[in-house]
Amino acid sequence: MYTIKTHFLVEEDLKALDHSLVLLVFKKLKQLQNAPQQGELLGNKYNMDLSGYRKVYVAKKKSAYCL
Repeated sequence: MYTIKTHFLVEEDLKALDHSLVLLVFKKLKQLQNAPQQGELLGNKYNMDLSGYRKVYVAKKKSAYCL
């Protein structure tokens, strides 16, 4: 099991979401905690180096994270 560190603004973003979406976000975070290799690698796209970041979806919304 891995430890998840979040950006300090995540709490504000979660407060702005509907409670049902917050539950889905925490469910996805729990899945990532157990298997952080989930998601598609982003790499270098559109002159933005996103190497090390992965793309995941929560409720059909895209999010990115770094290992």
